[in-house]
Amino acid sequence: MSTPAPDRLTTTYHRAVVGLTEAIFAAPYPRWYDHVNNLPLPERLTYCVLEFDAQVGNGGLHQYFWNGYGQFAYETVAYLGLLGATAQAGIMRQALTLLETAEPVPAVLREKVNARTLVALNDFAEPLTSTLDKLSDAYFACPEDLEERLQQFLANFGQPRLGIGLV
Repeated sequence: MSTPAPDRLTTTYHRAVVGLTEAIFAAPYPRWYDHVNNLPLPERLTYCVLEFDAQVGNGGLHQYFWNGYGQFAYETVAYLGLLGATAQAGIMRQALTLLETAEPVPAVLREKVNARTLVALNDFAEPLTSTLDKLSDAYFACPEDLEERLQQFLANFGQPRLGIGLV
């Protein structure tokens, strides 16, 4: 019996992570950020959305930001919107708004999240921590299936759409 071929989502994710090494994760900002943002759109979107979902699912929004994936939060908000996952995009936007009170400049916020130097996040400061927990709970209650939405996006990417052009 043969093993079934991986689906489009799995294949796209594997292409996204193929060049990610410990050296890239450990390198100073913006090495990891630049690596991901230089990927083609399908791989970049898939990586950002799946890592967001996995990190939040494993330990909440605090973990997502503390583990450095939050450096992709601005892009992830846009990608969630593109997928039509408006509830998740809104939750991420609210989390970013909280963090922006500690660091309002996006590039500096990304760098601090990557380097784990955002004091409010590191010190589990209140009300940041409890609000991130509440937003995480709201995320868990979202009905949208991100993997299904990603599969649909990947299946339609580059296909002509009446009156809209290419997806």
